[in-house]
Amino acid sequence: MKGKKLGITRFGSNTDFIARLAAAEFGLNPKTDLTIIQSGSPDARLNAMRARVIDATFLISKQAMVARKLGYNLLLDFIDKDIEYAHIAVIARDDTLKNQPEMLRRFCAPHVDAIRYHKTHKEEAVKKSLQLQKNLDRQIAEQAYEINLRTLPDDARVSVKGVQLVIDAAALEDPKAKTFTPQQLMDLSFLP
Repeated sequence: MKGKKLGITRFGSNTDFIARLAAAEFGLNPKTDLTIIQSGSPDARLNAMRARVIDATFLISKQAMVARKLGYNLLLDFIDKDIEYAHIAVIARDDTLKNQPEMLRRFCAPHVDAIRYHKTHKEEAVKKSLQLQKNLDRQIAEQAYEINLRTLPDDARVSVKGVQLVIDAAALEDPKAKTFTPQQLMDLSFLP
C-alpha cells in the first residue's frame, strides 16, 4: 500500500479515522506513506476506483461485498481482525444530558428496541435493506445481515475498547486527548 492513494469521504470523517487506523495495521505512516484523498460518498469512491483516481477505499460490509462482486480485493476486514472501534454511537452535549434526560431515555429505548427487532426479524431486515439500497442484491443483503448479528450490540452499548481506540488516535493529533478515559466520555445511564 505504500505510495498508494486512499479515498475517504472527507477529512475528519469516520473514513479518515479508519484510513489512519488501517495504515497502522499495515505498518505505514498515513502522513508520509500514503496519499489520502477526499472522494465523497461510497458510490463516488467506487467510481473513483474504477477510474483509477484512487487505489483503495473504506466501505461498510454491504458496500464492500458489492465491490468484491465488481472484482476488487478485500485488504483489511476490521471484523475478522477483531478491531473494535466506536463507529456507531449516540452523542449529546453535556447540557442536553443534564437538562433533558427524559427525552434521551425516550430516544434510547426505541433505539435499543429497533436493534433487537432487526436482529430477530431477518426476512424483514433483508427486505428493508434491499428497498433502501438500490445496488444491493439479496445475497449481499443476507451476508450484511449476518455481519450485523455479530457487530451490533443488543443493548446498544458502545465498546469501551473501541472508545479507547478513538482516544488513542485523537492523542496522536492532540496530546490532551490522553487525559480522557472511555468512562469519562460515555454515559450509559440513558439506556434501558
